[in-house]
Amino acid sequence: MEEPRVRHHYVPQFYLKQFARDQAEAALYVVDLETRRSFTTGTRAIALERHFHTIEVAGQPSDIVERALADFEGSVAAALSHILNRGFLGGDADAQTLLFFATLLLLKNPAVRAKMDDAVNTFMKMVGKAQASNAEAFAEHITEMMADGSMPADTDVDALRGALLEGSHTISMATGGHLQNELENAHDLYPFVVGRNWHFLIAKAGQFITSDRPVVLNWANPQTAEPPGLALKGSRVLFPLAPTVAINGGLELSNQTIELDRGGVARINGRIIRQARRQIYARDDGFEYQLKEDEEPRSGCDLANEKRLIPNADDNE
Repeated sequence: MEEPRVRHHYVPQFYLKQFARDQAEAALYVVDLETRRSFTTGTRAIALERHFHTIEVAGQPSDIVERALADFEGSVAAALSHILNRGFLGGDADAQTLLFFATLLLLKNPAVRAKMDDAVNTFMKMVGKAQASNAEAFAEHITEMMADGSMPADTDVDALRGALLEGSHTISMATGGHLQNELENAHDLYPFVVGRNWHFLIAKAGQFITSDRPVVLNWANPQTAEPPGLALKGSRVLFPLAPTVAINGGLELSNQTIELDRGGVARINGRIIRQARRQIYARDDGFEYQLKEDEEPRSGCDLANEKRLIPNADDNE
C-alpha cells in the first residue's frame, strides 16, 4: 500500500505554478523575509508543513483530508484557468469556486493556527489552574477520567496538578480540530467574500507577486487603525491570481476591469508583502513594490534586505 504523503502544501502547487515563468518547470523566485535570503526553487519545496492535513480519527485513513483537498483543488484549478482565459471574474460557478478557495486560504494557514493555539493555550491554562486549585476535587476528577479511559491509567495525578498550577505545560489544538474549525469558519465567512463586488486588476506594466499568505484582508485606506473585518465596508480582499492578474473585492465597489501601471502594480505588491507570513513568491526578481503609498517603486532585488519588514513567521520545516 502506498504510504500517505506527510509534506502538505497549505498553499497548493497548482496556484503557485501560475506565477512560474515556465509552469512545466514550476520554479519560482523566493524571498525569505526571516533569513533575508533570495533563491529560486520549485513549488514542491515551498509553502508546506509536515502533517498539515493529517488527522487521527478511528476508522479513517490519516490522509483523508489531504485527498479530499486534492480533489477540490482540481476543480479550483479548472475554474481559475477559465477565469484567466476569459479575462473577467463573473458570478458563475467558476467564480464561486475560486472565491470559496480564497476564503479557505484566508483561514487555513500556519499563522492563523499559531494564533488559535495561543488563545487555546491561554484559556486552557486558566481552566486547568482553577481545576487544580482544589487538590481533593482534582484527584477525584482525574481518577474518574482514568477509570473511563479518557486519560492513561498510569497518570501521575500529583505531577499533573503541579504542572497545571505552575503553568509549565503547553496546550495546542490537534490538527483535526484546526481543520474542523477552518472548514466551518470558511462556510460561515464565504458569504462575506462572494457577496463583494470585484475589481479585476490587469498589470499593464510590471508583475504581481504572491506569498505564503496569498489572500490579503486589509483596508482600502491603509491609515485605518483598527483591524479589518470581512463584514465591514472599506475592507478589501486582495488575491493575486497570476503575474498579470489580481482581484480586489469590496462591499461598496462596482464590478469592473482596471488596468494598472507600474506604480499601481507596485502598490498592490506592497500590500501582499506586508501580509506575508515569511516568504514572497514571484516569476523572477524583476517585480517592484511600494510599502508606502507615496514612495517610488523599489526593485524586488532589494526586498530581502528590506529593513522595514518584520516577518510574521513561526517554526516551519
